[in-house]
Amino acid sequence: MLLRRLLAAGLVACLAGCAGRPTGPAAPGDGADLVTLINQRRAEPSCPAVTADQRLADAAKRHAQDMLDHGVRDHTGSDGSTAAQRIADTGFDASTNGEILYWAQGTGAARQAVDAWMDSPGHRTIISDCELTKVGAAALTAGGEFAAVADFASGT
Repeated sequence: MLLRRLLAAGLVACLAGCAGRPTGPAAPGDGADLVTLINQRRAEPSCPAVTADQRLADAAKRHAQDMLDHGVRDHTGSDGSTAAQRIADTGFDASTNGEILYWAQGTGAARQAVDAWMDSPGHRTIISDCELTKVGAAALTAGGEFAAVADFASGT
């Protein structure tokens, strides 16, 4: 399946200078701005809006925190977890899933992340997949770094 190939390719949007790890606790981010902007972009290919799901948001936050805490820059967590495993760990039974990541040094913003995702064919494919009906997103900052993760799925 295309989404599995995209995940295997380790798609990550990143600004220049993708090195180093932050210090200090991450500032909380609920991902609501990401979901709003994603739904605006899904309207362009006439896809219905994705519904926010807290379980998917929990999986996204787990990975965003891992990105900041351990310098993770791909879809495999520092504990070896995959997006599918992190989603399953929340109790969400996904028939299909896709994960997109964004990391930047300095300050970051939801619009910056979504713009970068839409400029990347692989990320845009996941956002524009009309069969993915739910999303959870997180945007965190810590130690001069910004990480955003959006986990998409179909299922219950």
